[in-house]
Amino acid sequence: MKKIILFSGLVLLGAIFLVSGCGDKSSNGDLTEGDYSNEDFLLARAEADSVMEDIRIDNFGARDWICREPMGPQPPYIDSVTYDSLTGWHVWEFSREDPIVQFSVIDSFRFTDLNSQYQQFRDSTTNVFERRLKKDFHAERGRIHDGTEWNRTLDRNTIWDGLADSVTTLNGDFNRYWSGESEWRDFEKTVDGEMTDIMFHTDDLRPLRLAHPFDGTFEAWMVMDITLPRRQAHIEAHLVITFFDGGYHAYLERGGNFWEWTHYWPE
Repeated sequence: MKKIILFSGLVLLGAIFLVSGCGDKSSNGDLTEGDYSNEDFLLARAEADSVMEDIRIDNFGARDWICREPMGPQPPYIDSVTYDSLTGWHVWEFSREDPIVQFSVIDSFRFTDLNSQYQQFRDSTTNVFERRLKKDFHAERGRIHDGTEWNRTLDRNTIWDGLADSVTTLNGDFNRYWSGESEWRDFEKTVDGEMTDIMFHTDDLRPLRLAHPFDGTFEAWMVMDITLPRRQAHIEAHLVITFFDGGYHAYLERGGNFWEWTHYWPE
């Protein structure tokens, strides 16, 4: 099975629709604008969509803790929740196991007030929310499709700072490992990305609101190896996302080529 290491990712809260510009070829330093119909580019972009969806789901999960009413930790599915009064960390663990699927989540988080004191429960003075998220997933369907297997792990460490102010800033990382094999495809991927000063209007983080960043960057790296029935692909790329009020601009480099596109948030 080919090895895919994917250092890639995007941050997106809300629906994912990419709009790319495919005009005349141009240059960017020593790079040349790539072909937007190139199969390797389309594979890389599809993988980026997958990472964006993971990040969107995780951010909405973080919002559940930040904005849950009444205040305090109340996860929807409880295997166990613990609170360490010394370190301030809440730990929520959830797991499921059957002959086909094994799935586990460890979600650790803590609140800090304006005086840099840890809090057991969120209140109006809560200013910082830290989160450490780890997910593990394994599935196999040997009895139905012989040789089909999927493995996925996700690690995220984030800090939301400014919850007591009008603007909240998100910093952190995103790391994902994903592998699978079946009769028609083999792959293995790893994703590493870094979020830097991604800004949200704090009021947009409240429940039932769609929160989109209006500033900041997300940088990621990508290496992919995929085996399909009629082709193999090896892709290494570097991706930078720059957020603005209304959307983001994406810039992808691979070898001597670059691609770029702009996404606008749906109104």
